[in-house]
Amino acid sequence: MSKKSERREQHKVKVRKQLYSYIFVGIVGLVFLILGITGVIGNFLEYNDYKNSEEITTVQAEVTYSEVKERKDPNGTVEMYWDAKLTYSVAGQKYKGEKEFSTATKTGDIRETEVYRSKNGGYKLPKIKGFEQLIIADIMMIVSIGLGAVLFLIGLIMAIGTGKELKKIIKAGLKGD
Repeated sequence: MSKKSERREQHKVKVRKQLYSYIFVGIVGLVFLILGITGVIGNFLEYNDYKNSEEITTVQAEVTYSEVKERKDPNGTVEMYWDAKLTYSVAGQKYKGEKEFSTATKTGDIRETEVYRSKNGGYKLPKIKGFEQLIIADIMMIVSIGLGAVLFLIGLIMAIGTGKELKKIIKAGLKGD
């Protein structure tokens, strides 16, 4: 094998690896894009279900599990909140859900909480009550859509260019130049 054909073969292997890398970037971008779109649609359906509910009521819910967590507010101050799992009954039917509380909450506590009748007839704890909450819940999803679109386009454009280059290399190798 001549030096020129060895260099051509090494270059072909290198370009093929680049092509696979760009395809991988495109696939990752597509995954982010799909997850973001799915999240936005899911949040909108959740908000719409609450907004169009025929019945919104307050019930007594029992805390079955509670965990103290911390997060920073926009000013950088650390705030504590309690992530709780609840059980509640409406019309003799038992339901489970999760809710955050800003005051100390421990297992066994009874808390008044709002529930709504969903489209399927069951009662749920609202996660998104207003349009402002919907926008806030969608921020990460929108970032995911943007990032996914950029990665997908970059991967696609680079893969197309690299694919063309690979075809030229293969064609030149077949000619024996």
